[in-house]
Amino acid sequence: MEDEIEWVAETYRGLLGRKSPEQIRAHLLRQYDSTIVDESARRVGAEIDRIRNLYPPPTMKGEGGSPGWYLGPGPDSRYWNAYKRLLQSKEWESSDIEDLDNASSKIISLLDHPGTGAFSRRGLVLGYVQSGKTANFTAVIAKAADAGYKMFVVLSGLTNKLRRQTQERLEDELRGPHASEWVSLTAPDNDFSRGYAQNADALLNPRTNQKALCVVKKNACRLRLLRDWFRAASRTTLATCPVLIIDDEADQASLNAARSGGTSRINGLLKEILEGLQKAAYIGYTATPFANVFVDPSDPVDLYPRDFVVDLPRPNQYFGPETIFGRDRLEGDGTVESAGLDVIRTIPLEEVPNLRPQSRTSAFEFDLARCPSLQRAIEYFWIATAVRWYRGQRQKHSSMLIHSTQYVSVHQKFQKPLQRFARETEAAVSAGDRTVLQRLEALWNDEARRVDIQGREHAIPTFDELRPLLPEVLRECAVIIENYQTIEEERLVYGDKPGVFLVVGGSVLARGLTLEGLVTSVFLRTSNAYDTLLQMGRWFGYRRGYEDLPRVWMTDELRGYFYDLATVEQEIRNDIQRYERETITPLQFAPRIRTHPQLMITSRLKMQHAVECEVSYSLQAIQTTMFCHKDPLWLGRNLGAARDLVSRASAGGRIEEMPQGRLCRDVPVAEIERFLSAYEVHERSDQFRRDALLDYVQAENAAGGLLKWNVAVMGQERGTELGDIDTGGGSRANLIRRSRLKGIGVDEGYANIGALMSTPDVVHDVPGRDSSKGGGREDLLEERSRAVPGHGLLILYPIHRVSKPDARRGDVREPLDAVDDIMGMALVFPKTKRGTQGAVKYMTADLTVLQPEEEELPQEVLEEAQ
Repeated sequence: MEDEIEWVAETYRGLLGRKSPEQIRAHLLRQYDSTIVDESARRVGAEIDRIRNLYPPPTMKGEGGSPGWYLGPGPDSRYWNAYKRLLQSKEWESSDIEDLDNASSKIISLLDHPGTGAFSRRGLVLGYVQSGKTANFTAVIAKAADAGYKMFVVLSGLTNKLRRQTQERLEDELRGPHASEWVSLTAPDNDFSRGYAQNADALLNPRTNQKALCVVKKNACRLRLLRDWFRAASRTTLATCPVLIIDDEADQASLNAARSGGTSRINGLLKEILEGLQKAAYIGYTATPFANVFVDPSDPVDLYPRDFVVDLPRPNQYFGPETIFGRDRLEGDGTVESAGLDVIRTIPLEEVPNLRPQSRTSAFEFDLARCPSLQRAIEYFWIATAVRWYRGQRQKHSSMLIHSTQYVSVHQKFQKPLQRFARETEAAVSAGDRTVLQRLEALWNDEARRVDIQGREHAIPTFDELRPLLPEVLRECAVIIENYQTIEEERLVYGDKPGVFLVVGGSVLARGLTLEGLVTSVFLRTSNAYDTLLQMGRWFGYRRGYEDLPRVWMTDELRGYFYDLATVEQEIRNDIQRYERETITPLQFAPRIRTHPQLMITSRLKMQHAVECEVSYSLQAIQTTMFCHKDPLWLGRNLGAARDLVSRASAGGRIEEMPQGRLCRDVPVAEIERFLSAYEVHERSDQFRRDALLDYVQAENAAGGLLKWNVAVMGQERGTELGDIDTGGGSRANLIRRSRLKGIGVDEGYANIGALMSTPDVVHDVPGRDSSKGGGREDLLEERSRAVPGHGLLILYPIHRVSKPDARRGDVREPLDAVDDIMGMALVFPKTKRGTQGAVKYMTADLTVLQPEEEELPQEVLEEAQ
């Protein structure tokens, strides 16, 4: 019987690609006993569950769709195996291929079986900017084609350039190995059109074995043609044709941004296409899903990801916002600091007017001599390119990006001065000009070892070894202006011959498009929305073989924004992981998005269905990390508020003297509220919104919680080399050292220390606890909540004004250098007294008073609007 069960199970596996599980069971019951069929189905189901529960990637998913059906790729998976061999030939890491395999298999398992009757799926895949989303959806298409899907539509951006780039890649990587088995309805130079598309009934007929592919620009004219092409097919044809629609950059143009309850054209056409299909799966891909989770979930035809949200794993060797800029420490991070790499260089504010106009009507003339930071960036680019050649990467493209404004009239003014600078530098280097060579050598010596990539095996050449390569690098350097006004013959083209490109542009370079071999970026473009700003980070991505070389020049304000956005991005991913553990579906709870005091989340029109958020402090520990360190009055008021609190707490509570300082137990909540009303927190400290904190405390008080608090002063336990400070109530505490993250907030007048608390601090008031006993942050918060139920903990940290960093952290940290000692503060909350209702509601910040920067639209979009 065992042999028979395994034989039937093998038959079951073989039929999965062609029939639904219900059809397979009915077929097998004609030949075998139900006991054997059911046991075989159970065994195959266990294999299917392995695919559906792969981790990573974390996934929120609903309960609908086909029951488990996808077993993953096998030896006969023609399209996936061909794609996998292609990636291996391109020297992909085996671990990256495995992650891609797992993620794409899990996504396929969330779709409906192609043999199912009618179906309609909506999903969202969250990747990273410049991280390989195209590779993932190529793998998904290949596996879906192997599984029985027939028609594939890829919606690719708003520009011809991006659409062409996607088409060429799919032609090469997907169709290429099996060209005779695929029909393309579009080509690199031909978007979807009446003349190019074949008859729908003839192409989609189930008797044909060919797969159909089209890559379509998100343009109303093109989508209208696609809609009409589908409508021309018979209902019989559509009933037997499973269609997979991949929406690349799904937060751009696809979503409804019409006013007053209307529907924008592209969103309306996408819904009409999906509504007209009988077997359709829609998967949006984006690295910035902020607008996607605000889609109206009550509209069954719209694009809300009601069926699943997949968070792709961050690939090995990927340089993203967190890697480059660092981020705030979040719950569950432990003691690991995310401080970023030493690759950001500051553009002083006084140079900004020389790099971009203040408005479209402002007069602007570009003078390179007035932009020393840009000169330094360009010279570094030439040196770094020479380093790549020295390392054997001469046959690879090398690029530099200058993105200072969206105004296309300004871009052209950069070209001739930059070309002249390249010619003059080439002549000087070739002639052995001592002044120029010494400047370049000093620049390379300064930068050569500033980024230590773990496990780096790349040679760090001396300047003398690079000097012979520089004249040719300079001769090869082409200055390219890339915007919608650039004529075709002068646009950026990465051909077979390797090139050195200094690219000046705006919005055409700001989303989707990959700049090959990007080494150096100069970025000044402003935006007041999360998604727009993150998408402009073309420097995110892979830098195999030159991981230590990329540099980015920008203002400190922009650097601070990217630091904050890296935190926002990670919080969304943390939510998805938590929701998967708790089996919460996208229709039950959408990922939360933290607001920012200076930035909008996305376009106001895309937030029409956004609602007030809820934030709970239950089992949370929050801390101040940003300080106005050059404002003596601000620092003095906070120190005074802390001394007043400790004095009052000492007078009315139970005092325990500890090695780190004083602990006052059972302090009335009124003293805590008094302190929170007086203590000033930097406006960027989103966790410390005074009104939300006080509302939460008062709501807990009404339920009998947080009526008593413990107040601690956490000084340095050993050593007095930093001195001590009066902390009020007759107590003194040794000052502690907290250096600042290098570069962040310099021009804006604040210091970010990254982290104030140590993990064990959250159990500082647990009676009799051995402080050397370890534990994860979440476990310690639970332990404290049990040991001191209903009590809050407020910890004061007196920080030495200078606070030099540890010598080992000099690459990412610098002295605090405050005008006075600083009083930091942390709050630790027990489990709420109100069960799941322990949350405070607040609306996202109204930033509509800010004037958004006018968007540079592609020429084809402008023409359509006229």
